Amino acid sequence: MVQLCSALALKQNTFLSAEGLNQRFNEKAVSFLKAVFEKLLIHQTQEARHLCQRHSLFRRIRILDSTSFQLPPEIRGIYEGCTGPGVKIQLEYEWLEGKFLHADVEDARHHDAAYGASLLSTIQEGDLCLKDLGYFSLEGLQAIHDAGAFYISRLKHNVGIYQKEGDRFRKWEPEDFLAVLQPGETMELEHAYVSGKKVHQPRLIVYRLTEEQERQKEGQWKQKAKRKGAAYVTRRPHSIYVYITNIPAIDTSLHDIHTLYSLRWQIELVFKTWKSLFHIHRFKPMKGARFQCHLYGTLIALLISSTVMFKMREWLYRKQKKELSEYKAMSMIKEFGMDFFQALWCSEALVVQLLLKLCDIIAQHGKKSRRYTKKSALDIIESLVIMPVS
Repeated sequence: MVQLCSALALKQNTFLSAEGLNQRFNEKAVSFLKAVFEKLLIHQTQEARHLCQRHSLFRRIRILDSTSFQLPPEIRGIYEGCTGPGVKIQLEYEWLEGKFLHADVEDARHHDAAYGASLLSTIQEGDLCLKDLGYFSLEGLQAIHDAGAFYISRLKHNVGIYQKEGDRFRKWEPEDFLAVLQPGETMELEHAYVSGKKVHQPRLIVYRLTEEQERQKEGQWKQKAKRKGAAYVTRRPHSIYVYITNIPAIDTSLHDIHTLYSLRWQIELVFKTWKSLFHIHRFKPMKGARFQCHLYGTLIALLISSTVMFKMREWLYRKQKKELSEYKAMSMIKEFGMDFFQALWCSEALVVQLLLKLCDIIAQHGKKSRRYTKKSALDIIESLVIMPVS
């Protein structure tokens, strides 16, 4: 608290005692910062521009996921988790225009599937919905289909897979797919049904991981087992991935489905930025209202920085046909943060001057590094069959 008072005195010429500042972290301050965040969220959705100017198969690519972290015991009673205080941030990210469609703070113990169901009414025709397995719901996928939108979802390993052969249903086990697929191969199961209710699926695609992908998954599993303890050890990685989708085969081949689903990892890069650069999950023990002010203040900074970054991404692609590294750009924008804040108190011309300077730096140092063995997100989109959208 003393450090915050010193910073206010040095940078804003505002003098407060530690107790005076502490009293200002109250419910009114929390409500104010939350309202500012929600207003900024609405504003950035209105100002976004489509990255790809040419028509594509999808109007929007909606990626939904959540990030959560534990809280110290001092913050008990505001956000609760399964084993103690914990907070979860739900985020739906639209990749083509670069904007956050929905962002909500909730208890860490809340189920992802319930939040995903609450967004079904916002689905529009032409949307592509990509979600983590935690949001999996056959009823939800049917609602997306009924809205004229598209989905790609992995199928949970405990959901039965059936193929109709005449009047009989043949059940497929993971071992059956291992017997017919070599590493890296893909197959599409026709007349496919899932779950004990035998729910028909428009398309069911099975992909066997390559040996390199299996090694990566094994390494990730070991890290999680070490971090989460013995309770996680029984959850071994699987080499068979099963996808269900309603994207017509005439528009996207079975070989593109696994690659297209990998766009879901773009939201993991967003969360990496939140934690690695802005340290949203790191804070000292403090009272609840102060933590909420810290949380919403950080979300406001992230939202403003992300809006600037998405504008830079669109500008770099339009002017130079180059793909921006979101992580590199966010690190540069963060360095400019205090300069922008001080410029806002001076003049609009100074803000414009800083933005132009930032454009030059990002154009020089912010381009995405190319990996010739791996497609970027933009490569994936541009490789799809292009269809006109009315």
